[in-house]
Amino acid sequence: MSATQDNGPTVVYDLAGHDSALRVALVEAGVGRWMAVRDLLDDTGDNWSLRTSRSQVIASAVARTDIISRWSQEERSNPDALMMRARVATERVLIAHRQQQQLDEPQPVAHSAVVSARQVCENASQVNKADPVPWICQVALAPLDRNHLTSRQPAPPGSLLPPGPWGLLQQVDGRHLGNREAHHRLVRFIEDDPVVVADYLAWLDTWVPTQVPGSPLLVLPLHVHAARRQADDDQLAHLRWQTALMRSLTNTAWEGWFLRAPLDERSALDLNYLAHALFAAFELAKADKVFQAIGPYATKLPWALVADDPESAFLKARDQCRWTVANML
Repeated sequence: MSATQDNGPTVVYDLAGHDSALRVALVEAGVGRWMAVRDLLDDTGDNWSLRTSRSQVIASAVARTDIISRWSQEERSNPDALMMRARVATERVLIAHRQQQQLDEPQPVAHSAVVSARQVCENASQVNKADPVPWICQVALAPLDRNHLTSRQPAPPGSLLPPGPWGLLQQVDGRHLGNREAHHRLVRFIEDDPVVVADYLAWLDTWVPTQVPGSPLLVLPLHVHAARRQADDDQLAHLRWQTALMRSLTNTAWEGWFLRAPLDERSALDLNYLAHALFAAFELAKADKVFQAIGPYATKLPWALVADDPESAFLKARDQCRWTVANML
């Protein structure tokens, strides 16, 4: 956690964000107690958006501990414990992959580790057949094993997309249509080909706005374009946020997601991406409302994509929006 004070609320990097119940569970997990995690997931029930985001944060926090294995040993038939085993197994493989990518000579993660994690996910999916999370974990593993059959399935009918883990995505969408994490994970699979990513976003646009009101996937194009602008060797790349295309995408995220999504399901990361896009497009009054929703819970991305000091970039944008709104005639 990092914090600073600058003429406003403290800026806090906190995985739980506004979710106070999740924060309590993380504190308990931090001292080795798993009961609060169990109770939180039980209370979450079949709110799949919340279950997905909470389980992802918990796995990130406890992946290097044995808390979930101890829980699953105590309650072997608890479907939440088995789901969290899948989450942790997946997160450990992804951590190993990221560590490999930081080496001078990266090597693939051991295939046996990917196979083992996939098996844990399959076991969890059989225990609670309605739960999308074990299938989301398999989508997350797909980029690490592109030769596996689940990573080479035909694209959805009517799309121009190449083979990929579409069957896994279909399993997720069949349980929770338009699941935020699953589609973000899918982008990781195709992100090296901008044309394919563009086709994928176009395919989403054919059904998400009408079939999933208030969908967080309306913010996904802002994630993609922010990463692309950062990768471009162009000092004027930030001006592209003011083009008609980017203004349209940003306004769609504002109207279709920010103004319609349930307050407790709005991702802090999505809020920060939308605030950045609105700020870059000089939609300062709208951006100010998003900053108010963010409160102190900034995220390092996307601000780290545009500045060496993401915290200062966040504060500068927030304060400029606040000042502009306060001084409007």
